[in-house]
Amino acid sequence: ATVHVTVDVNGTVAPARFALRAPAPNPFDGAVRLRYDVPATGGPVRIRVHDVHGRLVRVLVDGHQAPGEHAVQWDGTDHAGRIVPPGLYLARMQAGAFSEVRRVARIR
Repeated sequence: ATVHVTVDVNGTVAPARFALRAPAPNPFDGAVRLRYDVPATGGPVRIRVHDVHGRLVRVLVDGHQAPGEHAVQWDGTDHAGRIVPPGLYLARMQAGAFSEVRRVARIR
């Protein structure tokens, strides 16, 4: 197997691929942190939160991202700043052909 690693001038290793990591804390009351990886090529990334019916709740990230490990917080509000009800939500990351979904449970 061949492993390709990209290291920047500071010695930081860029992730090998796009990834959306497990949300924490989950379940959450207040805010949840979504960590994600962008490989050495960088590129456009979109992270959106949807309800279980597929309706868009909030756009968290939408634009070009530099290579590396990133994080964004969702405070449990919709696009208008209203607090969403407790329940199950889906955080979806899209970057080119890459797509990954993580479940997030909001309590109280």
